[in-house]
Amino acid sequence: MAGENKAQGAVSFTPIVLIAADADADAVSAIHHDIKGTLGGEMVYSSTDANDKWVYSTSRDVTGTSADLIAASTAFTEGGTTATGDHVKFLFIKNSGTTDGSTATTAVVYLCLDAGDAAAVGDVIEIGAGEAFQCKFKDGLDAADIHAATSTGTVRCTIAAILDDV
Repeated sequence: MAGENKAQGAVSFTPIVLIAADADADAVSAIHHDIKGTLGGEMVYSSTDANDKWVYSTSRDVTGTSADLIAASTAFTEGGTTATGDHVKFLFIKNSGTTDGSTATTAVVYLCLDAGDAAAVGDVIEIGAGEAFQCKFKDGLDAADIHAATSTGTVRCTIAAILDDV
């Protein structure tokens, strides 16, 4: 399809365990012996039609009050604005570890995917300072269902998403 929107990424992690110190040796971190290495994989979302549009911001400020991560009337990069019923097909969010782009914070960002209170419920995705999260959704999730909140104060986040402009 001409003009196809595509999100392409990868994830990688290394399982580390702490081997306790004893009388003859200091404590040491090592790769988990059963897993024996780094785990990772790719993720690709390819748009299904011309209604799939990008939302991008390097300055999405999330606060301690749960609210839509992608609010109604957020601008699409291709023009037009989002609505609460638009379907999020792909989502990337990064906790910058800052409150305003320069002031450091260790606050955590919580994502709730079922329109719940991200600040209060337990079934949330937790994104620590400097961490990122990405996912794609089978049939799209209404933008109004993705709520975000912080553990304390304000956190500046980068978001990139592809939404089906319905």
